[in-house]
Amino acid sequence: MRACVYLQRHQADLAQTPVRIIWCNEQQESGLPFDLKVQTLDANDNTKVTSTRYIEVKASMAHDNKLFRVTQQEMEFAAKAGPLYTVARVTGAGSQKPQLAFTTNPYRLWEEKQLDVCLYLG
Repeated sequence: MRACVYLQRHQADLAQTPVRIIWCNEQQESGLPFDLKVQTLDANDNTKVTSTRYIEVKASMAHDNKLFRVTQQEMEFAAKAGPLYTVARVTGAGSQKPQLAFTTNPYRLWEEKQLDVCLYLG
């Protein structure tokens, strides 16, 4: 998925401390409720992980598509991980100008009624 590669570069560029970015689905679908693990490394010892954040990537080729699917497993993990869980929305995936939007701690935002959840009966 090109969106994950793009996001990996974006996160590495933003990092002010050393990070290790692990793309969990690079070889095949992992079944995990996130696509990327961003591990912050100790500045003095790059083998020590000081914190881990989780990013679920939701990509769409369309620039104006605001809806996307979130699984029960993703919402349950978002509730447990709290501020360490972010949904990265990539619109215009595959285009020359993809756009990124980040929603950190989506479960809390949903609880505080700052985020809506839509149901799809298919």
